[in-house]
Amino acid sequence: MCSSFHDLVEMPSEAFKVYIPDFSFAFFNVHGIDEEKVREKILLKFYVEIIKMQNDPNIKGLPTRLVRGLLESMEQRTALEYIDIFFRYLIKSSGYLYKEDYKKALDLIPEGGEKIMETLADQWLREGEGRGLIIGEQKGELKNAQETLIDQASELYGPLPGTLSVKIRSIQSIDNLRILARKIIRTESLSDFTELVDRAAED
Repeated sequence: MCSSFHDLVEMPSEAFKVYIPDFSFAFFNVHGIDEEKVREKILLKFYVEIIKMQNDPNIKGLPTRLVRGLLESMEQRTALEYIDIFFRYLIKSSGYLYKEDYKKALDLIPEGGEKIMETLADQWLREGEGRGLIIGEQKGELKNAQETLIDQASELYGPLPGTLSVKIRSIQSIDNLRILARKIIRTESLSDFTELVDRAAED
């Protein structure tokens, strides 16, 4: 069996070889290939691609390629299981993908895609509720730190001017509020403390 393109072409003379590109052929015995190992390599390829593209806007095209690749390389039921797994991971890891990107990819599936979409919708709902809870806790902690600082300053210097209380409540960094709470005991006057608050409000 020829492994060179030149060997397959009949040339008038050897001089013609320099004008004709040559190629080498690689031959594989597909009967000896382990299908399970092929599937593992395909899954690994997509997993590595997801990891590498987490912060890449081009990841938007990945869900469609992933669905096509898995449907073409394995039995549909198995493909659906892996699509579900990969899409759940993508939701957690990438900020560039939106519901329409997943829906567009899942529309390629003859049947079963709508069930995966429902699963993803449940995950979005749970994560949205979780984020809401975290944000609520953070807001509560921030407000508590603001009021504690106002109380501390009032204990040292008496009732604070309204503008100063407003400025303290405008500080959105818990770290800055905690630093002010530690520094207030070293201030000698309300004007010293007001200066610290002004600087913290600018950050």
